[in-house]
Amino acid sequence: MTTIQNMLPITNFKRTIVLGVLIVFALIMFLMINPFSWNDAGNRTVVERTTGEQIVQFAPGIFYAGFFAKEKEWPNQISVTYQAETPTMELEDNGIEVGKIQIRFSDATTADVKGITQYILPSDEKEMILIHNTHRTPVSLVQKRLAPYTKECLQSSAQLMSSEKHYGGGRAQMAQDFLDQLKDGVYLLRTEENLVYDSLEKEKKRVYQTEVQVDKKTGQAKRKISSIKEYGITVADAAITDVDYEEKVDTKLVKSSMQQQSRPYPNKN
Repeated sequence: MTTIQNMLPITNFKRTIVLGVLIVFALIMFLMINPFSWNDAGNRTVVERTTGEQIVQFAPGIFYAGFFAKEKEWPNQISVTYQAETPTMELEDNGIEVGKIQIRFSDATTADVKGITQYILPSDEKEMILIHNTHRTPVSLVQKRLAPYTKECLQSSAQLMSSEKHYGGGRAQMAQDFLDQLKDGVYLLRTEENLVYDSLEKEKKRVYQTEVQVDKKTGQAKRKISSIKEYGITVADAAITDVDYEEKVDTKLVKSSMQQQSRPYPNKN
């Protein structure tokens, strides 16, 4: 009788261990096959279920995803920044650094541009699923669509003026042209080549006069079909924060400024 009584605590202890192991195993299995998921505010989650069905969870909070479902989180807004010397191409605070962009003005001079463009991903489920199936990740979307589109709009805006015109007060106009093309598509341009004498450089130079093609019937600017509109992507805002001209432009601007200052003032008498 005493032997049996001594064995009971050991048996109970073993049962407790087995029960604890089973509970831990059950928790692990639940976490692995948990059909519920969480969507953070400011993001949306694309869900691929085992049946092949795809859904998008836009609202923040807990939602039913399904057993063994695959999930991919996307930000509601993506910022394409072009500030650094070299691109990082990593998503950080819903922004991706693609490196500063080089532009060419109508007088064939160049400049490095810094800025930021904010894009809003669509709130339509079909359009969001199309983006997900086409690009799979936010980085891929920026690399293959948003960054090239930003660069194309920026370079097209620079073609509409010379570097001297930009420096002399054309910054606001270029920024407006840039934003307009981002929202509605890149202008179709017409370019004419002229040979003019540069009084500062004392030589003849080719100057390209570029203008926007206009539809004669509507009076509206002709444009390329926007590569972001087909996915329902819109532009929240865009800002050009700095334009760094090439060295010969800076030299030319200094000469022009000195020439203007050396001109005699008209005699009012």
